[in-house]
Amino acid sequence: MVILPVCGNATGHISVVFLTFNDNTEYKQLKAHEILSEYMLSRICELSDFYVIEHSVDIESFEIEKRLNVDNDSIKEAKEKDDFEFLMTAHDNSIHKKQAGHFLPNELTRTIGTKYNANYILQGSVEYLGADVEIDTSLVPVIGVVKKKPYLVAVAFIRLIDAFTGQVVWTCQTYGKAKDHLYSGKGIRLGTGELNSQLFYDAIDKTSEEIVKLLQKDLKKGRLVLKKGEFK
Repeated sequence: MVILPVCGNATGHISVVFLTFNDNTEYKQLKAHEILSEYMLSRICELSDFYVIEHSVDIESFEIEKRLNVDNDSIKEAKEKDDFEFLMTAHDNSIHKKQAGHFLPNELTRTIGTKYNANYILQGSVEYLGADVEIDTSLVPVIGVVKKKPYLVAVAFIRLIDAFTGQVVWTCQTYGKAKDHLYSGKGIRLGTGELNSQLFYDAIDKTSEEIVKLLQKDLKKGRLVLKKGEFK
């Protein structure tokens, strides 16, 4: 889990606590999951309906999170050791396998909800960080000649979980594109782990912006109804 500042007041607000985000990209040294979490935190704190719980980091919390959030390294190690019990139980119940409507073990989610008085748990992952292209008609001098502008994009997946029931009540997968294309970025070489930092931050920031927009839209349209107040 991460340490978060308090935003707003719990009474009459949607209380939420963040889990540690995952980085499923090949650029783990860039810590894309931590940056996405920070951007998400900042944007959700700006929403008047939400109250983000502050908490300390303790051993009990980490142990609970490990059981909810089985990482890829644990899965790889289990495969190497032919630990089929792990693969058939913990892996199937892990958070990164869950879609909207699925359930996590509620004895674990309730422990987190009770500890931090949060009705909801938010967890996310960065699934892809790399280049994408779009056709730029302004770069087409002759009919039949197609030129493309490559951009840095980030794809993320977010889950919102009811802490009391363990149900995943909302998911979102979206992407963000850097404001500037790669031609304007110096020293960028995808595939070698070297990325222009500003393009990288822009793509992650845009992704977090899109996620929060979709969350607000679903709340406004009534497609997502969240309870407010203290954990219960």
